[in-house]
Amino acid sequence: SVISLLRSVIGLLRSVIGLLRSVIGLLRSVIGLLRSVIGLLRSVIGLLKSVIGQLRSVIGLLRSVIGLLRSVIGLLRSVIGLLRSVIGLLKSVIGQLRSVIGLLRSVIGLLRSVMGLL
Repeated sequence: SVISLLRSVIGLLRSVIGLLRSVIGLLRSVIGLLRSVIGLLRSVIGLLKSVIGQLRSVIGLLRSVIGLLRSVIGLLRSVIGLLRSVIGLLKSVIGQLRSVIGLLRSVIGLLRSVMGLL
């Protein structure tokens, strides 16, 4: 009966040792899973940082394009103003030419009158 009791105790100890081994294996699996999750989170954080960097680059590019468009609009306004000034100058020159033509006509008329008197 003592031997049978010892055998039962030994069997129980073996079962406990097996159970402890199983728990240790489970803990190792959980630790491995946690490491995998941490690695995945680091990858996601890196990806988010990359996306944020790309968005900043795109925003900077859009700002540059907007600035360029503003400059082009300003240039077009300047060109339009220049064209208006040139048109005004041409009108003024045409007016001056008309005045000169009128003056020449008057001189020719005066010379004809003088020639007629002679």
